[in-house]
Amino acid sequence: MTLSTQVKRGSDCSLTDGVTNRVLTLANTQLTVSGGFLVFNNGLSLTTTTEYTVSHSTANSTITFLNIVWDADYLTIIYVQGSTAPAVAKYCTYTDVYNKTGLSTSEVGSAIVDALILDAEAELEMQAGRVFTNANSITEYLSTKDKDIIGNYASSFQLSHYPVQSITLCNIVDIDGNATSTFDTMTSAEIIAHTYESEDYWLQTMNDPVTNSIIPNGKITLKESTIAKGTNNVKVSYTYGYSSVPQVIWNLAVCLSAIRVWITFMGGQYDRITSYNIPQQGVVKGDIYQRGQQQINMINEEANRLFNRIGKKTLSFFASSGDSR
Repeated sequence: MTLSTQVKRGSDCSLTDGVTNRVLTLANTQLTVSGGFLVFNNGLSLTTTTEYTVSHSTANSTITFLNIVWDADYLTIIYVQGSTAPAVAKYCTYTDVYNKTGLSTSEVGSAIVDALILDAEAELEMQAGRVFTNANSITEYLSTKDKDIIGNYASSFQLSHYPVQSITLCNIVDIDGNATSTFDTMTSAEIIAHTYESEDYWLQTMNDPVTNSIIPNGKITLKESTIAKGTNNVKVSYTYGYSSVPQVIWNLAVCLSAIRVWITFMGGQYDRITSYNIPQQGVVKGDIYQRGQQQINMINEEANRLFNRIGKKTLSFFASSGDSR
């Protein structure tokens, strides 16, 4: 499922200048879908069946313009390619995005907004370095450090993801993957009840800026055992995430999606009328690009503020000779 935009001239259509029923062939390589299919002539949105018809094909879909098309006209077509509907968004809906932007399905179709939301949510997770859905399962093999300067082996290790919701397996394994030590599991009910220790280890916690609550941050400290140096010698299976989407994550997903929707809308508004005069009065509608850019800037500032509070994945690596347990 991909979102595509093509900008053409009337001269790219069949037939001659200034006649009806001219045909424009698209460059799609997958089936185009009716949901979110938008056609603009000189920045003005056209209405299907009354101003144009479309023949959806797996390649080279065609648009027939029922009105006169001039060779000098600018034609913008925005469409979704794919035989199925977009995957379901995780954090927000197209209704949330419409409410944020003030736009509607008349300006940008809901299928296109759904596709843009998926792209925005992918960026959100990439920037944050984690996901914010519920009960994500993972199994990790962790290598630990050698003994320290006074001869003590490691007694703690850090999981890659948080908040931890349950631990279904926690073992020390040999090079063949066989368990040499087996530690307690920890159920989601225990963690919900704020039970952060078992007979074998403590699951350390921290205050989560996303929800302003105490969560298990994934660091496990063994009570009595130590871990000899080895390759992938700790195996942990666990679930992590949030039982419901945090409010700040919902808002950030909406912001990132709204920026994309404004850019898509502005891309289809080439040569849009900004003012007109009639005998009774003159009307100035304002520059769509200036207004759109102002909206994008304001929403982008809000997204940056939210990222500052949520935190981004580290983009640089620092190494030193010191060490700590």
